[in-house]
Amino acid sequence: MNKLRMTAWFAVLGMLVAAAVSPQDSSRRDPPQELDDLEVVKIIYPADTCFPGWQLGHKLSFDAEENPVTIKRFYWKELANVFNSVPVTPQDKVEHRQVAGHDVFIGKEEQEEGMIAATLYLPRELVRPQSGRFEITWDTSFDRSRVTQQEITTWPLRFSFHFTDEVRENRTFEVNSYFERTLIREKNRDNPEIRFRDIEAETIQDSRAAGVDAAYYWLVAPSTRVGRVDMGLSTGVTWEQDKINLVDSRLQAYLGINLKLTSETIDDLFFEVSTRFGGHVEKYIILDELYDDDGNVIGTAESIEENRLPTWQVAVAGTAPLYRLNQVTMILFEGEATYLQSFEKTGGESGHPEITERIATVELGFTFQTPMGASLGVHGRIESYELPGEAGRRIEDLQWDSGFTASMTLTF
Repeated sequence: MNKLRMTAWFAVLGMLVAAAVSPQDSSRRDPPQELDDLEVVKIIYPADTCFPGWQLGHKLSFDAEENPVTIKRFYWKELANVFNSVPVTPQDKVEHRQVAGHDVFIGKEEQEEGMIAATLYLPRELVRPQSGRFEITWDTSFDRSRVTQQEITTWPLRFSFHFTDEVRENRTFEVNSYFERTLIREKNRDNPEIRFRDIEAETIQDSRAAGVDAAYYWLVAPSTRVGRVDMGLSTGVTWEQDKINLVDSRLQAYLGINLKLTSETIDDLFFEVSTRFGGHVEKYIILDELYDDDGNVIGTAESIEENRLPTWQVAVAGTAPLYRLNQVTMILFEGEATYLQSFEKTGGESGHPEITERIATVELGFTFQTPMGASLGVHGRIESYELPGEAGRRIEDLQWDSGFTASMTLTF
């Protein structure tokens, strides 16, 4: 009898100790009342789901019922492990957990049809600033230089729009568009003149470019050694005008195949390679001087040289953070290289294509950015041209461009 009593006492004591040290009971509490430093996110998902890090990160960003937020990739895996460990909680109760030393509160309630509604109280240290479905960026670096009798104004301007829609966790639709213009004007004054204000400016260069691209990506492999792997199909059109390089207009339309590698632990680290097939219509300006019988220049004759060529293009692009503060990128490296080649059928019997045009570009840059969306950047670009016809003989084969930009990005 005594032995049975002792066994019963030990059983009760064991239950009390287990209850006292149970992580679920000790961590259960009322929801936080002070929300100034917390983001409150609500998601709904099937009850039997066990989220991997990338899937929970994307669901919080693109498929949240209330207040979607973008979590820093560095915390994806740990946050998912914590989230999966939280059981269903009583109404108006949450579980307390820690992610990288930060307090996280999670409540889960059962819904109809085998669904769970989860509410996450996330500290702002886990949330990536300046992230959203829509992104609008303005870049400019207005510059004016003046000497005794000359004033030069340079004004490059670029406007870009980016939209991302996570159709599902493994399907993404993106739209990118841009418009840019570089204007260079010159004023020259005579010695008697004092001011530049009333002198008419002469436009030395007015180049413009625009484009729109739409791409649909599907997940090929998550959580590989190189990160998340996505394959996509893209289509788009670009237009440019650069009369300093005799380009009256160049219109290109294409279809492409993209392969994108994205890190799941480091924000802003990605690499993409793409191949595009399409065609372009380009018009070059050919200027010839007119002479009189004595050999004096009396004017200029302008003609247009037009090409309609099928094209293929390969491009690689990537970004990498060089310096991060609290898992937020402060200095970013950006690089892109493209190679475009055009073909035209020959008149011979073979009918084999003849290479008539090659355009290659390499651009590298560094961006110093802040969490508020303001940034400063420096870049350099080298371009190589092998063009057909008379334009190819008049345009420089190798060109170098460098610049400085100040930009502002709005994300929502």
